[in-house]
Formats: sequence, C-alpha cells, structure tokens
Amino acid sequence: MTATGANVVRIGELELRFLITNRSATMFEFLVPPKARVPAPHNHQEADEIL
Repeated sequence: MTATGANVVRIGELELRFLITNRSATMFEFLVPPKARVPAPHNHQEADEIL
C-alpha cells in the first residue's frame, strides 16, 4: 500500500481517492481497472457502508 498524496492510496492496481473525511462519514472514489483482482466480500461490524 502506498500513499501518493494527501488523499490518494494505491493498493496494487486499486486506487482509493478520499474526497471527504470527518467524524461522521468518509467518502471516496474506488478505481478498479478491468480484470483487476479485488478484495473478497466482507463485513464491517462497527461501521456502515453505502455503495
């Protein structure tokens, strides 16, 4: 995992660009190139995700 700026994180082929981060919510873009390997489905017990 590498940080490439104040709000971008790259993990392999995947890129997370954080748009809003505060105490109540975090919003980000999740860039996935074609045929990229992505994480398996998962669950967060302490947080909600909206897609």
